[in-house]
Amino acid sequence: MNSDHMSQPLVVSYIRFSTPRQASGDSLRRQTAGAREWCARHGWTLDEKLSIHDLGVSGFNKDNISRGALATFLQAVSGGLVPQGSYLIIENLDRLTRADLPTAVTLLLSIVQSGITCVTLMDGQEWSKERLTNPADFMLSVMLLYRGHDESRVKSQRIRAVHDRAREQLDRSVFGRAPGWLRRTADGSDWEEIPELVEIVKKVFEFAASGYGGVAIAKQANAENWLVPSLSAREKGTGWHTTLPTKLVRNRAVLGELEFHVIRDGQSTPSGQVVEKWYPEIISEELFFRANAAIDARRGKPNRRDATYRNVFQGVIFCGHCGATLARKAKAGSKKNSKGYAQYVCSDRHRGASSCPNYNAKELERALIPLLYRYFSEHLGDDTRLSSLRDELASVKGEISDLDKRRSRLAEAIEQAELPIPTLIKRLAECERGIPALESRAAILEAQLRAASYVPDNDNDADAVLQALYSDDDASERIRAETHMKMILCVEALWIWPREMVVVQLKADADTIALPLPDPTQKPEWIETPDGRAATFTPSPRLLGALTGQCVVPTPRRRKKAEEAID
Repeated sequence: MNSDHMSQPLVVSYIRFSTPRQASGDSLRRQTAGAREWCARHGWTLDEKLSIHDLGVSGFNKDNISRGALATFLQAVSGGLVPQGSYLIIENLDRLTRADLPTAVTLLLSIVQSGITCVTLMDGQEWSKERLTNPADFMLSVMLLYRGHDESRVKSQRIRAVHDRAREQLDRSVFGRAPGWLRRTADGSDWEEIPELVEIVKKVFEFAASGYGGVAIAKQANAENWLVPSLSAREKGTGWHTTLPTKLVRNRAVLGELEFHVIRDGQSTPSGQVVEKWYPEIISEELFFRANAAIDARRGKPNRRDATYRNVFQGVIFCGHCGATLARKAKAGSKKNSKGYAQYVCSDRHRGASSCPNYNAKELERALIPLLYRYFSEHLGDDTRLSSLRDELASVKGEISDLDKRRSRLAEAIEQAELPIPTLIKRLAECERGIPALESRAAILEAQLRAASYVPDNDNDADAVLQALYSDDDASERIRAETHMKMILCVEALWIWPREMVVVQLKADADTIALPLPDPTQKPEWIETPDGRAATFTPSPRLLGALTGQCVVPTPRRRKKAEEAID
């Protein structure tokens, strides 16, 4: 090729290696220097602004073709953005792809048929459309592409065999990466705890089990500069993001488990095959499942907008007139969710779709919270015995949910046949056997809670919640978060008719219960009772009908995300 008589074409390089470790080695420098030297010999300049890098991206499983930088380049080629006569420099054909032969040949042909010449530095070959019309040269390219694929296939099989043996023998020295709260032992054969990070993980679980969401936990972690128990976050130098607490709570590695993954559609996917006691156990099963049950209880509920948990009824409170969500809205111009003044606003009224009444927040809370504690103290009271029953019930329900998810993954893995089927079937059978016993235990706990008698301190509990609603200290915020968690765990819905009544439906019961919410402006009537004089009021026709089972409640309608900003 006589470059003196040719104008400068577009020359770009494509550099790819499959593992991030190679980035710290010589691969990137070597491939870049080779491309520059080839251009210098031809009197051309490498366009390094347009050169493409897929660093740590596999060519064997087609990641670079489907979602890597090469995929973007191929789109530019097919769209005519890369002119004919351009050159693409690669170290060897196996840097372009190590995919199966039909995929690899199709890829190379699609590039050269667009007028792009592929240059391979290792052997000095130039692969153009004209050259590949020669049968001998075409067969040579096919053999080189096949060799790259075959080398990767054999290597993959060997690595899989090593990993399979390590799993069978529980050899922890083979797998080099563990959760961020662990480190290698001095001899490299096992894992040990990093005490200060383990304490942070435990704190996250306690907060989650108490009712705090991921956003609230991350906010507190950043404000107090908690260490980040995540390898990837530390490697990137990032702090606590809002999804990290939930990812920690969902991670069964805290129980000491390692779930093997398989590559499916280019993605690492949980297989359902679990090895227990692979890592040190840092969280008890009871706390793990209780925290996960708290997360599950919030699913389907609107995202929380009041970061300090002023609205303890969020997700379960609805307008009795129309069924729309009642949102706790601060007074216009005041601080969001002001503790001093707020209203419960029908979201349909807020958007002009109804004329349903609003309700003063303090008035509603002072009437409703004592009423709920009086009638449903077994679910809401702070009696130690009842709290332990509720905690165990939440843990059992969390374990049922976990086994159900694992059962689905195992069934999918068996269908895909990516791991030894006898092992998967054994695990599936264990899940199937475990669920009925847990469901039976949950039913017993629910019955015990319903039968529990807890009266002496329910007024004190309600007073503590009311005081916490209008206080700013950390302990009060914790009480509000815990109260909200109790509400969403035991209450399906509260329908409110302002200054008239509330209809309650519990999660454990399809029936509804109507309770009065007296109008504080109405003068009471006094009657004599065996315990002395008592105040009464005249019930409305709607309340009388509800008390005799004649009340029909509207279907609750939870707000969409676009409507959440009114909290």
